[in-house]
Amino acid sequence: MKPLNTLKIAYLFTSLLLLGACEFNENENLLIERADLSDLKLENRKFSFASKEELASKIELLKRGSRENAEKLFRKFYEKGFIPMEEPIIASHDVELLEKIFNKKKQLQSRSVDSTDNSNLIGDKVFVAFINDDNEIIVDGKLYKFSSRGLFFGELKDSLRIRNYVSTSSQNRSTSRTSMCEYRRSEGGIREVEDGIHRFIRPVEDDEICGGGSSGGSGGGSGVSTGTPSANPRYSAIGLNSLIQNLRVVTNPDDNWFQNIFGEYRYAHEYFSDDEYRFELDYWNQTWLIYRSLGVEAETHEEGWFWWNNVDSDEIILGINKVHLQYNLPQPNLLFYHNYVNHSFNQFFQPLYIHDGSFFIKNNNSNYDPVQIKVLNNTQLPFFEFKNEAVLNIYIGKPLNISINYNVLNESNIRALYKLGIDFLESKLGTTDKPFYITLQSTGDKVDVLLFDKFDRKYNTDEVENKFDSDWAFSASVKTLDAGQTWTSDYGLQNLSGAAFNYLGNYTHKEVDVYGLARRGNEWRGLRLKF
Repeated sequence: MKPLNTLKIAYLFTSLLLLGACEFNENENLLIERADLSDLKLENRKFSFASKEELASKIELLKRGSRENAEKLFRKFYEKGFIPMEEPIIASHDVELLEKIFNKKKQLQSRSVDSTDNSNLIGDKVFVAFINDDNEIIVDGKLYKFSSRGLFFGELKDSLRIRNYVSTSSQNRSTSRTSMCEYRRSEGGIREVEDGIHRFIRPVEDDEICGGGSSGGSGGGSGVSTGTPSANPRYSAIGLNSLIQNLRVVTNPDDNWFQNIFGEYRYAHEYFSDDEYRFELDYWNQTWLIYRSLGVEAETHEEGWFWWNNVDSDEIILGINKVHLQYNLPQPNLLFYHNYVNHSFNQFFQPLYIHDGSFFIKNNNSNYDPVQIKVLNNTQLPFFEFKNEAVLNIYIGKPLNISINYNVLNESNIRALYKLGIDFLESKLGTTDKPFYITLQSTGDKVDVLLFDKFDRKYNTDEVENKFDSDWAFSASVKTLDAGQTWTSDYGLQNLSGAAFNYLGNYTHKEVDVYGLARRGNEWRGLRLKF
């Protein structure tokens, strides 16, 4: 449980305080716009950047461009002898160069005195593309060397000493996830481990669950669903949501335990019926001192001669299935006035729609009627905003003296709750491309809050990525209406307590459900990851 006054979320309700160059305010966005990739340079087979700001701007510029442009850019450096830490960004048909890089990597690995497996240390595919096969990069005149025991750095003149120290320290590494978490707790931060040699380990953050997690494999679902003709996921939001709920839920994805020294990086695969093709869903939240990155990515691969290559699919979709939070918020005492009759909201058990400054209920003809409400006995009606916008909120009360003894958030109920929001948006706005909240009063003093967000959908592409930086960050907080004995049909600042939107209390539970899926022809493959 973590107390907050304002909850900063970037899709995942995670506070993003990006280090240095990664806090993209207006001036830094201007830096990206002015960035030029033509001045990239190698120094002794290592990319060299004048500053963290320059590194960040180059990464962001590449991410805003196409994969084809990135392939052309890196090809020039591969031809000059640069060997990447992981798979190269190169066209799959460029077989001669692929074979040259693959053989060179094997040759260098056979000569290496460090046998440590440092693969998959870094989740951000563009950032890792700038790091060479010795896990090294130069920034601001310093050598940075990545290892499963931390990020080691120092002056260029001390490069040999840094390499020797890393090689020695890696021989005593632990393979235990729990011990790695303890290692981060005790050793986190920047330390001078030897004269002129420093080491960075990401500290365990206040709200981070380290060393835990599920070990029970994956949940239900098949990883594939084709929908029905009446609710085709290609054309229907309801059909797409039904497909998403049927996806396999991966609670223990493939995981590189040693990456946790820099944070989380998780990925999982689902294979198409032609198993030469696969779908991959990645999630990472990592800090490497010189750069920080948090995001999710969905991509499709084709099996190649040396490794899996990115391949286009007809469409790829990436989004958040739901964010589930629980709060200790007392049940409001509501009355509403409709068709000249006063109703007790708690007894009527009717969803209350809160949108664009007004209150609505759905009548028997499936129309949304405006209503007036009263909030009595010093109680308050909560509703949430999204990116400082008053989006649709649906409040579902709980009948007095009745306990719900089933899981109100099972997959069937999630579909029904999602449909409540989609039906309203289609009816009132003519679109489903809007986020919305549903608040369920599960007990007299507890609410379950669900955020359903819009998603990214791209056609004829090999990947969709959402990198959560300041462009994605938003505040989610609760406004409360305390109208006293007065009937009101709308709400404004004069009706609200906490006009700064700064009261949220303590959340007692948080779960994030990420999904991605791809279509090749009529076949869908996808996955969900829960955190």
